Formats: sequence, structure tokens, C-alpha cells
Amino acid sequence: MSKRKVTAAPFGVGTRIKRAREAKGWSQPDLARKVGVSKSAVNQWENGAVQNLKLGNLFAVADALGKDVRELVFGETPAALSVAETSATYSVVTTQQLALLRLYESLPAKARTHCRALMQLLATNSATSSKG
Repeated sequence: MSKRKVTAAPFGVGTRIKRAREAKGWSQPDLARKVGVSKSAVNQWENGAVQNLKLGNLFAVADALGKDVRELVFGETPAALSVAETSATYSVVTTQQLALLRLYESLPAKARTHCRALMQLLATNSATSSKG
């Protein structure tokens, strides 16, 4: 039997999950119970040893930790998010936006497809939740 290749999660998601968990004083089993997964799954996320982090789990982790999903995925603070969301135009590209674009362009095509899907889902969820 051959071992399955393990790919690290992009953008340091695992590190941000671990820091947020530790800030709450929770153990990996604590977070696992709140999200409804195994302690092993949390360990794999935090160590970047996941093939893919399911969106449902990502949203559950963010909810349990009281974080915005974008904060876990991109490392943006809520203040930075509100500035971007309230900006009327995007005629000026910030250094952070340019850095993200460069990271995006360096990804393989399949990873870019997943990133676009994640961004579309986040935008849809954001638009839906702001209507209510």
C-alpha cells in the first residue's frame, strides 16, 4: 500500500486555528467536541497535514472560536475586513491585496479553482446574512 500524499493547508490556516484555540484556553479535544470531529482531525488541521479542510468544518471551527472565516483563512483582522467592506471603490490596490494576488497566481490551477469557490461562497454567505 502506498501512502497518500499530504498537502499542507494554504495561508497558515492551521496556525491561526491553533492560536485561536489556545487563546480560549481549549485543548484539541475541547475544540473537536465543539465542532463534532475527532481530536486527530483538529491535530491534522493545526499541523497543516490535511488533504482538504471541508468548508462545513471550517465554518464550524470559526463559529466555535468566535472568528470570522476570513480571519482564519486569510489572517485579516475584523477591523481590516470592515475597512475593505465599506470601501466604495477598489481603484487603489493595497499592498496586502497585491500580496494576496501574487500568492493566488503562484498556486496551481486546481488550488486557484478552490480559492475562487471559497471566495464566492463567503461572498454569498455575507450577502445573505446582511439581508436578514
